[in-house]
Amino acid sequence: MSASIFNENGAVRTDAGTMTGQAAGITIGVTGHRPNRLPAGWESALAPALGALLDQVRPQGGFELLTGLAAGTDSAAARAARDRVGRVHAVLPFPAAVYAEDFAQSAERDTFDALLAEADRVTELPGTRDRAQAAYAALGAYLVRHADLLLAVWDGQAGRGPGGTADVIDHMLKAGRPVLHLRPGAPASEATLLHLAPGQTPPHVTERPVASLSPADFQALLSASAGT
Repeated sequence: MSASIFNENGAVRTDAGTMTGQAAGITIGVTGHRPNRLPAGWESALAPALGALLDQVRPQGGFELLTGLAAGTDSAAARAARDRVGRVHAVLPFPAAVYAEDFAQSAERDTFDALLAEADRVTELPGTRDRAQAAYAALGAYLVRHADLLLAVWDGQAGRGPGGTADVIDHMLKAGRPVLHLRPGAPASEATLLHLAPGQTPPHVTERPVASLSPADFQALLSASAGT
């Protein structure tokens, strides 16, 4: 499947296919750790766990996944979304040829190339290597602006700078939208939903087991966040 490639403003830069407009349903952003902060065996366990969470929250209208396609969480989520016929929107912090330098191992580069080729849409943000931290922060900001719900694989540790997992979660919650939180190595049954109740501000956050929530509960949270 070929993708249409867009710049940050949505203008077509290179058209290798056709676009059919915005996806129906909801937009789910993903953030999370790279392989160096994931447990051994993550390659076989993470995509199924993320897929199980997607099964719980995806509406009948379908979903679009926003992913930076980094090795680890991002790539696992893209595979899980594709297995569920979700639309994959790759949002890259740099032009693709520059971003490819992030993938030093040949297996990781092969995975990136394959997922990029399969993406339904690609947005290249205008990041540069001499301002790499700002580029990753811009990617995080894009996710927060466009996602209805954030899927986060996070070890609970303090953030390591702008654009990191903890930073994106913090901004998503402050924007009034919910976060599905899965700890690295945990099964989907242990995931929790984070959101701010009226009057709350981080670090005071409402946390509820995802397994206890019905589709109606998710819809109510998404409807409430849509008005923020």
